[in-house]
Amino acid sequence: MESIVSKFFEEIPNEHISTNESADSSYLSGIKDSSCLFTGGIFVMDFQKRCLPVVSHRDIFLCGNTVEHAAQAGYNFFLETVHEEDIPLFIKIHRTILKSEYIIDKEQQSQIKYFYFTVRLKEHPQLYSKPSYLMICHKIKPVFINDKIRYGICLTTISRMLTPGNLRVYFNNNRKAEEYSFDINTWIKYDVEPLTSREIEILRLAKRGFKEHEIANQLCMTYGRLRHAMSELFKKLDVKTMEQAVTHASNHLMLFDAK
Repeated sequence: MESIVSKFFEEIPNEHISTNESADSSYLSGIKDSSCLFTGGIFVMDFQKRCLPVVSHRDIFLCGNTVEHAAQAGYNFFLETVHEEDIPLFIKIHRTILKSEYIIDKEQQSQIKYFYFTVRLKEHPQLYSKPSYLMICHKIKPVFINDKIRYGICLTTISRMLTPGNLRVYFNNNRKAEEYSFDINTWIKYDVEPLTSREIEILRLAKRGFKEHEIANQLCMTYGRLRHAMSELFKKLDVKTMEQAVTHASNHLMLFDAK
């Protein structure tokens, strides 16, 4: 079991991980108390103690298991929930994040909004059906103590992506992001085209459950103009349906920053 945990931290310099214990109790307590406010899942990775000190009861990645079991299993719990074919990639992504220049260079730490990646989770098979898998995205917000990483606050939601991986880092400037290429082992600039205020309005109404004709009425648009705006929006986000557009925009925090 320990060998699996070691793989997550292979080649990770210990001196870049904080061992400060003074803020642990109050900090983690605050996250645990606020976890009920998230509609998706949330858990915390402790990079020094190599455990999962906080896991919300509604977290997708529990896959039907209990919070107590996840806390006791720690990093080994990923073996029970992540698709077996994605485990090597999941470990590689974890190590890449911890070794990245954005984690090690204290001048760049404050620029990070979150790291993003996708993996497949095992879904518990329903009665009389075959086992299936669910693609989810992880958004990890690194927490630094004295310029050294200590925690990763991880939000999980269902992803529209068709393949696992897609490791990106988003910055506080919403128009700046980078994507990691495992082929050449480097970060590459990733263009993030911001949404217009009208596109954000359309997505917000769709997220609230409004139908297309209702959205057009709310925005005082003709149905034809709305369909054209939706077509342009789908091209921008590289999606095919409004449900995919809402999921993508929500996952990438695009509903709050218009150009």
